[in-house]
Amino acid sequence: SARTTPRATGAVTSALAGGSLGRAGAGAVAAGTARLIVGADPWGEVSLDGAPLGRAPGAWTVPAGPHDVEVVLPVDPPQRQRFHVDLAAGGSAKLFAPFTP
Repeated sequence: SARTTPRATGAVTSALAGGSLGRAGAGAVAAGTARLIVGADPWGEVSLDGAPLGRAPGAWTVPAGPHDVEVVLPVDPPQRQRFHVDLAAGGSAKLFAPFTP
């Protein structure tokens, strides 16, 4: 399981397990890694500790441990949601970033 704490706005919950290395898929999570599942409405660009991961909704296998996650809807001006997660090895976290039109 994972402990998640919102750092700014956005709903955060602990959920789900499983996945494979890379983008969403089936299989076991590698030792020392965890699953990060990010949803967004309508969508968003996801970064982990400042490095781009891809577009939400999506799921990624990432190193276990504490991370800062940012989801950005690149409109003018950009809308941002920030989260802090502490991912246990073999665990997972599910984040959701709702944006206003």
